[in-house]
Amino acid sequence: MLRFSLSNNKASRAFELIHCDLCDKYNTESHNDAHYFLTIVDDYTKALWVYLLKEKSETFTHLINFYKMVQTQF
Repeated sequence: MLRFSLSNNKASRAFELIHCDLCDKYNTESHNDAHYFLTIVDDYTKALWVYLLKEKSETFTHLINFYKMVQTQF
């Protein structure tokens, strides 16, 4: 696992800073044949979103859709 240095950066409002992680292939059976999952955590609220992906190439699309969701709903 790749480790990053600790950061003192903290968000002062929701969605100012998000953390994303794409988890590699897992062997647990999913309802949509997904083999990867993308997690997005808002630094300020600690809210968590998880997206199941069949292919790694879906990551960018999910990030764009997440950004659009934040813009329209929050």
